[in-house]
Amino acid sequence: MNAVAASSRDRRFDKLYEVSQMLARFESVEETLPPIFAVLHDVLDLRTAIVIVTTATRPSSLSWKPEGDATEPRALDARIRPARKHARAALAYFGGGALPPADADRRLYVTLPLTVHARRAFGVVQLEWDLPPDERDLGFVSEIVRQVAVALDRDGALGAASERLASSERARAVADGKREDAERRVAVFDHDIQSERFIADVGVKLATAIGRNATLVAVTKLVVPYFADACVIDELRDDGSLVRVETPRSEVPRSESSPLVHRALSTANVLQARVVATGEPIAMRDAGASLPVLAKNEADAEMFRASGIVSILVVPLEARGRCMGALTLATAESGRRYSESDVAIARAIALRIALAFDDARLHDGFARAVRDRQDALAMVSHDLRAPLSTVLTTTQLLARRAVHERRGTEDIVAFDLVKRAVFRMARMLDDLLDASSIDAGRLTVRMSPCSLRDVFEDAVTTLKPLAGVRSFIVDATVPEGDTQLLCDRDRILQVLENLVGNALKFSAEGTNVAMRVDVTSTEVRFAIADAGAGIAPSDLSRLFERYWRASKTDALGHGLGLYISRALVEAHGGRIWAESDVGHGSTFFFTLPCATPSQRIRAQS
Repeated sequence: MNAVAASSRDRRFDKLYEVSQMLARFESVEETLPPIFAVLHDVLDLRTAIVIVTTATRPSSLSWKPEGDATEPRALDARIRPARKHARAALAYFGGGALPPADADRRLYVTLPLTVHARRAFGVVQLEWDLPPDERDLGFVSEIVRQVAVALDRDGALGAASERLASSERARAVADGKREDAERRVAVFDHDIQSERFIADVGVKLATAIGRNATLVAVTKLVVPYFADACVIDELRDDGSLVRVETPRSEVPRSESSPLVHRALSTANVLQARVVATGEPIAMRDAGASLPVLAKNEADAEMFRASGIVSILVVPLEARGRCMGALTLATAESGRRYSESDVAIARAIALRIALAFDDARLHDGFARAVRDRQDALAMVSHDLRAPLSTVLTTTQLLARRAVHERRGTEDIVAFDLVKRAVFRMARMLDDLLDASSIDAGRLTVRMSPCSLRDVFEDAVTTLKPLAGVRSFIVDATVPEGDTQLLCDRDRILQVLENLVGNALKFSAEGTNVAMRVDVTSTEVRFAIADAGAGIAPSDLSRLFERYWRASKTDALGHGLGLYISRALVEAHGGRIWAESDVGHGSTFFFTLPCATPSQRIRAQS
């Protein structure tokens, strides 16, 4: 899997979990939503956010801007005013009004309705971007807005419940006969609140469960025994068949009747097939009487009776326009009987399972594509090295013959250019293989204690001839003492060669390229400074992206050196960054950990 994509995905899951925790402690729009927008801004770089809530119990609105936004108050108000106007127009549109007019300043808004259980929108959340969001961003935002809607709806329900309870208390003083009705309504409300919390817990658990097995275990641990005595999932294959997905039984809770219920459900696939075909759920309140009728033979009918199944609920696994199978829930010794209100809960669970399955499918496809690309690249690289080696050997032979025959310097220079071109091509092949390994998550470093002085002297010996080709001066200073690094020596020399090579590319001939090392008790910091034109502030954040190059330097490299350097440094547990003053040069820094005394002793033994 692409390491960057994996990191981005893991980061979204972390943020989604953080938002879910905030919403579980929901207090008010003004106290809860600004921190949530700050989390979104950390991932998506928002400009503004507008929230309008129109519930009868707690109507409110909120305008948000990123913390630290230095925009002058009058200018900020001029930016917020049209954003608020657009949000109000969008709310009217979701209520059946006209489509909001296009923004005159061409601002990019994403406006989502606040709605629960397909009811009419009771508000909107509007986010303003600088750049159009991609599909992953929209999916991430949609899930957070959905959870915000559930929290606001629950908060409104709590307020309404308080009013109902107060009313029932007043009514009890007039007529004690109304007490039972009030208690019934409170019980229904408590059930609804518990159901919403249960669905929220399912969303949080599945958001942090990566992989099919982890998803299945997380679902079963939540559903059994709170919502069912047995839970099974059938996956729809490409050929249209349904296959039971096995859950690791040692890792999930089971009721006493669960094994027998599972065996009985394995013969009831007619229900799952019907749900997959129609897309409509099936709820059997009294399955004990209905299931034997559906049995294929008397033996299966007897198994149904022996299982003690009381009620069954089957819902489709649907997400992103695809049906992926069916979720079956069954009760036995608990005696619970499913109702229409339980269908909505089961659908919410099924949606999250389907999304998790679809994510796993996309992940597997991407992983296969990355492996195929890496295998193809390795094969091409291997096939190219043989002719490159032949070209290099022949060029060196011709260069020695030219010297021996005392031919003109032009021939010798030409041979030298060919030789250097071969070396550059070999380096490009190595960089492409390294980049492919990073994408596939296979980049490895072999770390061991190394003398800082030896590493530094090797780097200077390797790089000074490179500087001499264009009349550069490399200043190198290293502190005294026997500092030991914990690193892969060859890989760190590769990082230094990349950084010094960049410094040489962007500096005028005859100027200095300085290498400096600072040592603390726990880490070593390398600094490579040049006297070039510097880097624009807008480009600093993109320096270490794969294949990225500033437009004015497109011809000076293939855009992989800094990307690989960052991956190598981070694989060592270090950090890498750049600082620049336009017109006065740039400095690249990276850190490496020092070897501990115990690591040095183990290496010596």
